[in-house]
Amino acid sequence: MIYRLSHSALSLLNLCERKFQLDRLLTGAPDKQEWPTTAFGKAVGIAVASYLSDQNRDKAIFTLWLEYPFNMEDDRRTCWTAINMLINMFPQLDTLLLDWAPCLIRDRTTAEMSFRLNIDENFYYEGYIDFILQNRYTHRYGVVEVQTTALQHLELDPVYKNS
Repeated sequence: MIYRLSHSALSLLNLCERKFQLDRLLTGAPDKQEWPTTAFGKAVGIAVASYLSDQNRDKAIFTLWLEYPFNMEDDRRTCWTAINMLINMFPQLDTLLLDWAPCLIRDRTTAEMSFRLNIDENFYYEGYIDFILQNRYTHRYGVVEVQTTALQHLELDPVYKNS
C-alpha cells in the first residue's frame, strides 16, 4: 500500500501516534475534504499572495473576501477575523518586500504551488507552497508559508487511550 503524507497527516502524528496509526496506516488516508481550519488558512494565504504580488491592500482584502468560505465559519474563524489578521500582516509583509521580490515562473507568480516528494516506495509527501520570493540582492529563493493555526488552541494530551 502507498501512503500519502501531508501537513495534516504529520500534525496528526505529532498530536497522537496511536490515532495516526489507526486513522492513516490501518485504514488509509481519508478522502480529501475542506475543513474550516484549512479553508480559513487557504483564504488568508491567497490574500497574502495577492498582496505580495502587487502590494495593493484593497485588492488583497477583496481577494480574501472573494475566497472566504462563509458557509464554514465557526466561533473563532470568521471573515472579519481573517481580514483583521491580513491587515495586521501588512507591515511585516512590507518589511519582507524590502529585500525580497515575487518570483515568477513562466511569467506567473508562484502562489499555491503544489509539490510531491517521493520518500520511498511506500510513502510520499504532498503539499502546497503559499508563495515563493527571490532575494533582490543574492537572488536566492525563499518560501513564504502562511500559518493561521494559532487559532486552534491545541490540546496536546493524547487523543486515544493507551497512547
